[in-house]
Amino acid sequence: MKKKILSLLLGAIFAISTCSCSSQNPNNTDIQSPNSQMYIKPSVFSEETQQILELLDEEITFFDIVLNDNVKSYAISLWIFNDGKWSEQGKILGDNSADAHRIAAKITGDTCVLYSIDENGHSKCTYRDLNISFEESLGIISSKIHSETFIELDTEIPVWVKIGNDENHLESLDLDNFKNAKCNAGFAITFTAYSEAAT
Repeated sequence: MKKKILSLLLGAIFAISTCSCSSQNPNNTDIQSPNSQMYIKPSVFSEETQQILELLDEEITFFDIVLNDNVKSYAISLWIFNDGKWSEQGKILGDNSADAHRIAAKITGDTCVLYSIDENGHSKCTYRDLNISFEESLGIISSKIHSETFIELDTEIPVWVKIGNDENHLESLDLDNFKNAKCNAGFAITFTAYSEAAT
């Protein structure tokens, strides 16, 4: 029953997100100009929506994206640290046909769900049995982009990284260089805007 209620709450969040995307840029200005700035930033919700998110009690995060006409496609990627190395475990692709975009990632135990949201609705990919475990980590640090971050074509941007290591202290986490961080467990969500259509 609890799982069903949480699913309904999450569905309400995505309905709100879809409406929000459709109203972000009704006149289609700036976003589709080839020379306009492109950026990704954390989504801002109303107090009521934020309360619903807190009820979910899950690790979920949303980001708003502004692209221009130079972008033909984009990708949201999931990276996992296993067996001493980082590897890409999943990817969801999108095109630039919508006026506004929002992405989301939800981590629950060893399962990750990636979402791509626009005014037409949302799509998702679920990845299970990922062996995301911080049980053997003495220190854990999580970091997300916290402000507007400019997007460069064909450049991967880490937007959410969580790592753990077997030491009692952790140095500050450099998002852009997360693959060089000393860790024994971790996951990362990245965003890439492509100048060509993704295949």
